[in-house]
Amino acid sequence: MPLTVVFRTDANEQIGYGHAIRCLALADEFRRQGASVHLLTASFSDQLIEQFVSRGISVHQLTPSDNRESDAQETATMAKRLQADAMILDGYQFSSEYQLTLRKSELFLGCVDDYQSCPAYHTDLIINPNLSASDSQYADIAPKSTVLCGSRYAMLRYEFLSQTPLPQQRPCRNVLVAAGFTRQDAINEKLVSAIENLLGKYNLSVIHIWPGEGVTPFESHSSTPSFFDHTGYRRVPFVDRMADLLSSTHFAIVAGGSINLELCYFGVPRVCFHFAENQIAICHALQSRGCAENLGEIRATTARTIEETAARLLDDNDRLETMEKNNRELVDGLGTRRIVTEVFHRLNAVEDCA
Repeated sequence: MPLTVVFRTDANEQIGYGHAIRCLALADEFRRQGASVHLLTASFSDQLIEQFVSRGISVHQLTPSDNRESDAQETATMAKRLQADAMILDGYQFSSEYQLTLRKSELFLGCVDDYQSCPAYHTDLIINPNLSASDSQYADIAPKSTVLCGSRYAMLRYEFLSQTPLPQQRPCRNVLVAAGFTRQDAINEKLVSAIENLLGKYNLSVIHIWPGEGVTPFESHSSTPSFFDHTGYRRVPFVDRMADLLSSTHFAIVAGGSINLELCYFGVPRVCFHFAENQIAICHALQSRGCAENLGEIRATTARTIEETAARLLDDNDRLETMEKNNRELVDGLGTRRIVTEVFHRLNAVEDCA
């Protein structure tokens, strides 16, 4: 019998899409290693559902509810119906109490946690891929729980591994701008002001990921389309071929979310910023490791400061090369495989004991 793994996460414009993308990476690797994989969600976009289904992952809709106990009970019932051997949670809403409810199902329980959002953890496995993460952050955990911390466990999708990271082009031309996949219109408008000034000084091709109504997604019908086939500015609300985009990016201005681990893999120098608490430590770690220039809280930063910070880096090839090297050293692309191997190892150990 193949292993059955169930993922529980949500994604929308309010909570973002980072949790879902990490689950997609892990789910796809489990499936590639022979497991039967399912996703349970109470909130998901059609675009994301399509990405899971296209990889052979079944998607099951749960009843949207603000009652966490009710959500946990429904999740446990569905996991039992699917005869799950393991479940992975990813989301700040999955509290210590939520985990305890699922523990009653006696399945292997893991969680992806990038913010130490629970006072105690009742899971068999904790995964924190952040640059600043360490085992010492997790004092109150379940007996025999395994903690996997740091960028060694960065969860990159399979398509990233099919892209060979190449030396970055100098001078930089292809620029990615992204404040995450949530509606952050005021922040994005400030970023546009900075980009407009940079375009007056440099020959750049800019892709700006900015969700919103009335914006056409980048079409990917061609077998070898180019994101950066233009000079100037292009706004897109969603990119379904992120590996292709990042592999051809020379420089980035981005929020301190999970996209940074993907940028590390490709060695992309960048300016980073934060607007949410869970992004602060990421931005500090990127600057301290020499991977990025940290602007700090973006809402307290002017468009002029963004422009001047980016311009200093674009004019400094030596620093760009150092940033590229520092980024590549942090993420080798094998984190997803390491996590899946650990889960298989733990489950086999349980079977041997039985």
